[in-house]
Amino acid sequence: MSVAIKVNDDIAAAARAEADLMSRSMTEQIEHWARIGRALERQPGVSMARVRTALEAGLDFDDLGGDERAVALGVLESIVLDPKGDRGLQRGMAEAGQCYAVLDDAGRVVEVRPNGRRRVIADVDALKTT
Repeated sequence: MSVAIKVNDDIAAAARAEADLMSRSMTEQIEHWARIGRALERQPGVSMARVRTALEAGLDFDDLGGDERAVALGVLESIVLDPKGDRGLQRGMAEAGQCYAVLDDAGRVVEVRPNGRRRVIADVDALKTT
């Protein structure tokens, strides 16, 4: 049995490129990555509670074991690859009176203030060409 799922454009493009290199279909590539992620999270040396604590800045990243660091980096990469960011984190930051940054639809880094006002910090595409 198979189930249709949605993945963001960045993941789909990366899977398509990697699938071509590895002689897999895009679906096979995403399934492969999912199996690797599941296996890594189930490693005896990986405590997801410790990884979460480190991601929440409650534990120094250097205190994680090698496999735990790999999982934490994977989580961070998934957050970075989502240009809209983590909605729950954004809501928490706003409630705490903190600013946060996102990429807007034009590819600019935008500071979002707790009151919802936005200020362009940088144009990512312009930075690539300088």
